[in-house]
Amino acid sequence: MNRNSDSGFTLIELLVVVAIIALLVTIIMPSLGRAKALARTMHCQSNLHQQSLGVLAYSLDYGHSFPIGIDMIDWTTDWSQLVNGYIMQDAMNWDGQGLCPAFQCPDAVYKKGKVHFASHPRLMADLGKINKGWVPAYKTLHVRRPSELVLTMDSGQTPSSGNAHSTAWRLDDWGWYYGDKLVYDPDTAGEPIEVGVNSDEYEGRGDVRYRHMDNDVACFSFVDGHAESFEIGTVLQRNVRVAR
Repeated sequence: MNRNSDSGFTLIELLVVVAIIALLVTIIMPSLGRAKALARTMHCQSNLHQQSLGVLAYSLDYGHSFPIGIDMIDWTTDWSQLVNGYIMQDAMNWDGQGLCPAFQCPDAVYKKGKVHFASHPRLMADLGKINKGWVPAYKTLHVRRPSELVLTMDSGQTPSSGNAHSTAWRLDDWGWYYGDKLVYDPDTAGEPIEVGVNSDEYEGRGDVRYRHMDNDVACFSFVDGHAESFEIGTVLQRNVRVAR
């Protein structure tokens, strides 16, 4: 005797399928999230690479001099404005009009603001400090380790404006102001720098901001034009200290 066969799924079979799909989602979603985070980090590296090329192009037009980090005398310009025209056609003013996307970080906590990066406080220093003779006006020809020395970097934002401070003046535990003034010492070159507060509050301004990959990675450009990302605690003194 022939029995009528039911071509539909049983409840148990449906539950098994749903369970398998749910399991696959739990496996795949973290990988997708990490892939997206890695893509944003690579995007940031690309932005920093463009910044470094803009700085080098600027230096060729100005006797191999680096642009100033900021003019704190009358607050009318900083390095991003001076370099902006070498990355894109339009000029950028102090209010961020004509902003180049290369100065924006895709992982920035505050999406507002014109610049989310800071310059090296010795290579691209405050004009007032240069004029007072506190630091020399650096030229690209003075840099002895261009592939090791950072030029611009992810930096902490100010909540009110979304901007980073123009120079990384808190770099390596305020090294610019105290201690060795960020001068290279071969005996300590392999030691890691101080991490800092790693924050987008006021106390994090002027310091490296490790905002990528769950607040564990920061991106940097280097004097030779390339860009890299570093996990927190792996940036070394040789990467931030200058020869003089």
